[in-house]
Amino acid sequence: MSGKPKQGIDFAGWSVNIFDGDTKIDKLLEAQGWQGFSIYFYLCQMAYKFDGYFYKWSYDDSTTTARRMGGGIRSETVKATVNTCFRVGLFHKGLFEEHGILTSKGIQRRYYAVIRSRRARTVNADFWLLDAEECTGLRLLPANADSQAANADSQPANADLQAANAIESKVKKSKVEIHTAPTVLSAAREKAAGGTIGPYPAKARELYAYFEENCNVFNARPVLNAITRCLLDGIMPDVLTAVIDETALSGANSPARYAVKIMDDILAEQVRDLSAYQARSARFKKQKEQNANGTDCKNHGSDTGEEFLGGKRY
Repeated sequence: MSGKPKQGIDFAGWSVNIFDGDTKIDKLLEAQGWQGFSIYFYLCQMAYKFDGYFYKWSYDDSTTTARRMGGGIRSETVKATVNTCFRVGLFHKGLFEEHGILTSKGIQRRYYAVIRSRRARTVNADFWLLDAEECTGLRLLPANADSQAANADSQPANADLQAANAIESKVKKSKVEIHTAPTVLSAAREKAAGGTIGPYPAKARELYAYFEENCNVFNARPVLNAITRCLLDGIMPDVLTAVIDETALSGANSPARYAVKIMDDILAEQVRDLSAYQARSARFKKQKEQNANGTDCKNHGSDTGEEFLGGKRY
């Protein structure tokens, strides 16, 4: 029986120069001494042990941390050390305040150095800080990717798909610069993503802005996550532009759900370039014509149901 892939790691490499020229460590030692460093080291090890690249923690856990470490460490010292780590950049304060986790680029670099040879290499896109160039082959997924896929699949597939050759003439021309490549190699995947802004590739944000403009849908993070997954898996941007164009023409009640379903499908089918996507669309069109009632025609996505982000419908 296969379970959830192992996320934690059994060891983590620390630079031998950590006490020689690392200004962040120097500042921590100056403020909190060796006791403070031991607390920082302990929390990093907990991250590596359990989730690999982050540690779920809150100030309420300070007493437990102090008790487990022993050695006369007090909960107040734990809190002060964590605050110092935020101040000097050893932990990312924004992710702690938003998600209640302790992590940093340094923690994530050491984690990736260990798991880069694993077959399954996925991380939470909302938590990940590193640029795509630093983590080739890594897939960024939303925390609730499985539930999103299940919800999308459970909706009735009743959107009226449009002919593929009518897309370009009825939708605004893309403001997204299209990158084409005859062959998609692993080394080119992150390059196609165009670098990152925070946890999301710049090209993903650009494509998502095009989605908002053409589909009149806003704050749809599942769409941004789906675009990111596709880009990092080597699907070319012009394919995603075509998906957005098709979504805009579909008349779907939930354009976000419709677009995510198509992107998940082409990701599963490894439809990486525009010619393959157009061939796929032509097959769907032909099948639809052969099944006029639509009962045997697999739909790209679903157009019913409501989706929310931050309490707002999108």
